[in-house]
Amino acid sequence: MFEEEEQEESFVPSEEARVWRQRRKEALARRDRAEAERCRKQLISLYVQHGESFKMGVSAPPNPEIAMQCLRQALDLQDDHPIANYRYAHLLYKRKAYAEAGLHFHRALTPTLALALNDQQAYIANIFLVNCGVLVAREAMREIAFLNGNEHAEYDLGVVERYEEQMLVESERMLDRHVFVKTTAEGGTAFLSKHQYEELRLYAGPDEVLLCAEEEGYQLQYGRSRPVTLDKLSFCVLRRLFEAGGYIQGGDIAEGLPATSRGNPVSAVYVRQIFSRLHRDIPYWEEIVDTVATGNRAERKLRDGLRYTLVHHASVVLA
Repeated sequence: MFEEEEQEESFVPSEEARVWRQRRKEALARRDRAEAERCRKQLISLYVQHGESFKMGVSAPPNPEIAMQCLRQALDLQDDHPIANYRYAHLLYKRKAYAEAGLHFHRALTPTLALALNDQQAYIANIFLVNCGVLVAREAMREIAFLNGNEHAEYDLGVVERYEEQMLVESERMLDRHVFVKTTAEGGTAFLSKHQYEELRLYAGPDEVLLCAEEEGYQLQYGRSRPVTLDKLSFCVLRRLFEAGGYIQGGDIAEGLPATSRGNPVSAVYVRQIFSRLHRDIPYWEEIVDTVATGNRAERKLRDGLRYTLVHHASVVLA
């Protein structure tokens, strides 16, 4: 018996999502399981994508409220979706909703048949999960101390609280040591503290090109020049360009990029428009990007002699 019913949603992030929602509703009405499932998966993908966009402020200032609504819609459609839970948990953690954040970090760490966090995300999720548990325990112990007037119990609580405080300090140290992930062009990966990340940017060498993804947004930095703020698609385009290892065309870069803010797929023409805008907005563009013409097309690569490094905050999910 086909019993699933269409549920009302509180927020629809794009016209494309509305279209898929309507298609799913129609598929449910005619008992077409395969089409309804296809539409469900497409909706989840869109909501997760929009959740990250609003969290990072891709096309507008960051909006955690709308980001949470988008991710909540994804979780309503699939409550065990690892990436949706991972992103949602980070937003809850920032709100200091530690018990709920811990629940979603735990769900994020439980792989489905088709989806799972990568090793870095799983490592970070476990660290945050530990910290959530300690913070929840701290609040519980304070509540117990407040409610329990027994003198002997207060002594016992003091012993427990000392252990709890040590655990919290250690978990916070562990969290701070692994708050940023650094990946070099050679494929090496390291975890950085916030202080180490700030030093990396402050003392960047004259041959270093950094792509940085923070909670507040994306940036490009060349040596110690002033960083340039990027939208998400520009960040993704530059990442593809710098990681290519040689000359690459816009059409090859476009393949697999996330959709635009309106939910449309990215074309080679759109990538050329992005390059045109970057060329205009980045004062050191010619110093870092080598461009050659091949017929009526252009190919680009990171200039020889430069070192490329990608650094992102642990809460940022890179496609």
